[in-house]
Amino acid sequence: LEVFTVAGRLARVAQVTADPADINVLPEYNKDPRVVTNLLDKVNRTRDDMHLWLTPFTEGKHHRIHVSFQQRETLAMIRIWNYNKSRIHSYRGAKDMRITLDDQLIFQGEIAR
Repeated sequence: LEVFTVAGRLARVAQVTADPADINVLPEYNKDPRVVTNLLDKVNRTRDDMHLWLTPFTEGKHHRIHVSFQQRETLAMIRIWNYNKSRIHSYRGAKDMRITLDDQLIFQGEIAR
């Protein structure tokens, strides 16, 4: 995930959280490296688990990411790098997405896998 300001620089993020946080919430996982903080580690075009995020999917439930910024910013662009582990796992990743900014809907639609 990359969030750019109108000045063309990366916005300074204070915190990123998710619900569900990652697959470590499942009983069979406890130290999987695919955690939500990887979304903002600036390693984007990769298939390395150390830089991916994976969360359990539950049909009919919302899966949320929340990003807080260090200071008030005017945003110009959000670049989403979808899950790209391998061709075998090409069914993983987000498809339908809603993005809100300060509780205002700014995008709703399908994104590329």
